[in-house]
Amino acid sequence: MLLSDILTRLKRGKGSTEFFCKCYGISPRNIEISEVTSYSKDCAKDSVFVCIKGEKYDGNEFLGEALKCGARVFVSEKSDLKIRCGILIISKNARKTMAEISKIVYEIPDGALVKVGITGTKGKSTVCELISVSLRKLGIKTLSIGTLGAYIDEVVETKNTTPESNVIFSLMKKAYTSGARVAVIELSSQALSSFRAWGMDFDIAVFTSFGKDHIGEGEHKSFCDYVLAKRSLFTSYGVPSCVVNYDDAFSPYFSSGVREIIKCGFQRGADYKIARLREGFFGMRFSLSGIENCYSLTGSFNAVNIALAAATVQKITGFELEKILDTMKNIRVKGRFECYAIRSRFVIIDYAHNEKSFKELLGAVKRLTKSKLISVFGSVGERSLDRRRELAKAASSLSDFSVITADNPGLESAYEIAEEIYSYFPEKSRAKICEERGDAIREAFLSSNRGDVILLLGKGHEEFMLEGGHRIKFSERELLFKIKNDREFHIPN
Repeated sequence: MLLSDILTRLKRGKGSTEFFCKCYGISPRNIEISEVTSYSKDCAKDSVFVCIKGEKYDGNEFLGEALKCGARVFVSEKSDLKIRCGILIISKNARKTMAEISKIVYEIPDGALVKVGITGTKGKSTVCELISVSLRKLGIKTLSIGTLGAYIDEVVETKNTTPESNVIFSLMKKAYTSGARVAVIELSSQALSSFRAWGMDFDIAVFTSFGKDHIGEGEHKSFCDYVLAKRSLFTSYGVPSCVVNYDDAFSPYFSSGVREIIKCGFQRGADYKIARLREGFFGMRFSLSGIENCYSLTGSFNAVNIALAAATVQKITGFELEKILDTMKNIRVKGRFECYAIRSRFVIIDYAHNEKSFKELLGAVKRLTKSKLISVFGSVGERSLDRRRELAKAASSLSDFSVITADNPGLESAYEIAEEIYSYFPEKSRAKICEERGDAIREAFLSSNRGDVILLLGKGHEEFMLEGGHRIKFSERELLFKIKNDREFHIPN
């Protein structure tokens, strides 16, 4: 597509971001565009390079590298960039303009994909997986994008829960071309506040739950900012229908103004009502709108997630609820209440990494056993400092013992993060620091007895550790396999 055509359509677009162009020795009529990127090393002759200013890096500083790679079209919020030969699109909001250009470059017919956006403090990945797997089992090819990566015909690793807009639009184009007719997208609060989903017309918005999180340096500046970011999915994307967790006190606020509201949960008045819940370590049974089934997932929070997913799938397909629920019976989600029986202990791997998810998960486990609960956890570096205090509060009140360790410390010291968490424990004897996560897991086994429950929290699906600017391979599953088969590792009976 010619750049001149793209610019014409941008100017005509409703709500387009204000911009103007500077041409240096070349005309928009002579430039063909077929891709959009914010990563300079991906640039080529047919690329638009968008200079995104982030928390750590400023894309404007990589313009020279993009030029060397062949790019001749650049989007920036700066007007004084030096370009010998090329076109500079100066925008009031580079992220919005990137989304608007990406929508044009990776264009698909209106209504070609049913677009589902999922937001909430926790539960997004589980609901995304339940919806997309169910739809595929029902014969509907589906694109899913989220924390677990993107999936069309195979898994594509993505950097964030919600990738940049150019990645989302290009994935949707690829999915549509390959026959997909539904796109299910997790939307983090940071993605919504940084316009990564800008320009998308979602058909259905899903609200999972809400709690305080992601507030601090490098994240949201205040609780109000966090709330408004989440709510923007329901107010800024023209959503005609929403599916909400009716048990959550924030659901009326988030869904206010949406034409169709589908309510799910345990409360009276829910359109998809959960009843007669019975939980176990390896699954649960409950009734949804009178249809009783067993599921591989467990926990009351996952009963709500199943209800949200089932309601969404029924809204998309119109199929009978019983048929939809049958597709969800055996779905498991990596790193979400992933339970193993090892050396006469129950071991649960879960992505829980904030106060709300700790309380829900530990509360669910306490309902299942009277045995000792041992939590292994840390807190991500270079993020909200409040979270460290909140995790200590939740773990100390609900666990019998905690081993505090590393969890993607980044450029911070893993030991210093652990020390800070430990300082918030009211009873120091009920916790200890073990900096290396592998050692911490072994220590949890040594501190346990037969029948006890060991919870490995925070890593979930991840198979790596972010430390010192490096991405280091680390798999809790592989370590558990070694512990299971290492007869020289002696633990109490």
